[in-house]
Amino acid sequence: MAARICTMGSRTRRPCENQATVPYCGSGEPDVCERHARDLDLANDLEEFEIARDYVARFAKVAEASACRRLMELMDQVRAECEMRLSVIEAERGMVWE
Repeated sequence: MAARICTMGSRTRRPCENQATVPYCGSGEPDVCERHARDLDLANDLEEFEIARDYVARFAKVAEASACRRLMELMDQVRAECEMRLSVIEAERGMVWE
């Protein structure tokens, strides 16, 4: 059986030329290379933390409106944690392609 090529970019002028080694799209067959699989995982993590950050920002407004100082402090801590994790994920995504 011939080695499968990564499907990322397969419909573009610059498809990935790496060997597909990771079953990613649910077929059970390898369809993406390790780099693209890692990048897809990180992109999903990034999106989830961006959503979490947005929820925290909305909840922080409620805490502020209710003048609950302890809750506002906790929301600041959670927001800072989301921002830190987002920066780590973005940095790791950059390292995938170095």
